[in-house]
Amino acid sequence: MGMAKALDLLLSGRRMSAQEAERSGLVSRVLPAECLLEEGRRLAADLASLPGEVLVLIKQCARASASLPLEEGLRRERTAFHQTLALPDREERIRAFVDKRAPRDRQR
Repeated sequence: MGMAKALDLLLSGRRMSAQEAERSGLVSRVLPAECLLEEGRRLAADLASLPGEVLVLIKQCARASASLPLEEGLRRERTAFHQTLALPDREERIRAFVDKRAPRDRQR
C-alpha cells in the first residue's frame, strides 16, 4: 500500500472494504466466506506439492527484496535459481513442465 492510501486511512479513520483492500495490495485475495475452507485446502495442497527447498528460497528472496536495491535483489534471485538446479527432482520437474503435466513425486 502506498503512502497516500495509508495516510488517507490513518487521517480520516475511514474503514476500507475488502475489495478496496485487495485493490490496494493489503490482502492478496477476497473470497466469499463459504469458499474459505475449500480454497485454503486447495492452496495448502498446491504448496505441499512443491519442493520445500524452493518455497524457502522464494520466501527468502521476497523478504530480502523489500529492503534491497533492485540490482542486489535480482542477484539474489539469480543465485537462488541456480541453487534449484541442484535439487534431485529438477529433471522431472522440467520434463513435466515441457510435457504440460504434473510432476511425479520423487522417491523418498
